[in-house]
Amino acid sequence: MITLKLNAALNGLKVGEQITLETDKDGVIIDNFWFRRLQDSERDNCVEIVNNKQLVKVEKTTTKGTK
Repeated sequence: MITLKLNAALNGLKVGEQITLETDKDGVIIDNFWFRRLQDSERDNCVEIVNNKQLVKVEKTTTKGTK
């Protein structure tokens, strides 16, 4: 899952709206329209990534005290 914020009115959505999209196991957006918009945003800043759960991985480690 990835959340995008719109910096331009796209696909019937307004500026400032956020959408959550499905991604594959590698974090690639499945929907071709939004995949292309994200690629275009490198040039025109039409969308930005707000949250990418695929990239945010936190490992929990525990340490046991020694006596």
